[in-house]
Amino acid sequence: MPVWNRADLIGESVQSLLNQSFDDWELVVVDDASTDNSGDAALTAADGDPRIRVLTRDSNGGPSVARNEAFREARGEWVAFLDSDDVWAVTKLAEFVARADTYERETGKRPDVIYSWYRTTIDGNEHWTNECSAEGDVREGILQRFFGIPSALMVRREQLLAVGPMEHRWRGNEDYDLLIRLSRTSEFAVVPKALTTVRLQSAKFHMSRNPDSYMALIKKWRTEMLKAGGKKHLSQIYIRAGRMYLKTGQRVKGMRCALHAMILTPSSRTLRFAAVSLLK
Repeated sequence: MPVWNRADLIGESVQSLLNQSFDDWELVVVDDASTDNSGDAALTAADGDPRIRVLTRDSNGGPSVARNEAFREARGEWVAFLDSDDVWAVTKLAEFVARADTYERETGKRPDVIYSWYRTTIDGNEHWTNECSAEGDVREGILQRFFGIPSALMVRREQLLAVGPMEHRWRGNEDYDLLIRLSRTSEFAVVPKALTTVRLQSAKFHMSRNPDSYMALIKKWRTEMLKAGGKKHLSQIYIRAGRMYLKTGQRVKGMRCALHAMILTPSSRTLRFAAVSLLK
């Protein structure tokens, strides 16, 4: 669990782990140089539970740096991710561990990645639910659609270490990059239930997103996305990045993204976005 300035929310996230019906776990919290009392709030929620450790960084490195540090400290067979503002259903870990066993019995193949559906809320109100259910070899599917977030993901620690650390330079989309890399060597299995709730706040919704990270993702995976038939998905990524550029006053970059999206998938949607980028 990476945390930076989430003292108001981390207690509920930790409590959702303490409430798990599966109790053979440890929690490594990495306080990424918070300026509030996030680390203390995590310890207060832990209430002396020896399974919970809080590590503190001297300087802020971003969530991927914090996660990579936690990976190195983890001692279990599996690594499950839980962001400091998200919460799990009480059966989440139990159902993930059970799915790993049933998938191997059903297919004769050992899964290294387990994920579930997840729901998002904005200011406590239901927003939308991701219900992707791809399993097995997802190398092409994951290049056509993003279907996982850290808090709904569990990976064998040995496999996580084998594919290398999370990309920390992008400050965004490092989770998607990790999933693509994992798909090269891992079987994926899904629990088709929304067992994670991502809690967004309208005041911060999308404000922490870094459009440059989308461009870094495109630069790295564009060729493979196109080969896998992910033209529409790639166009959508350009649109997301372009909107963020326009929102932050970077009009030229936004226009370039609009042009790329329109070339990939000429449609009323991309044409409207191109028109908006020109009028901004």
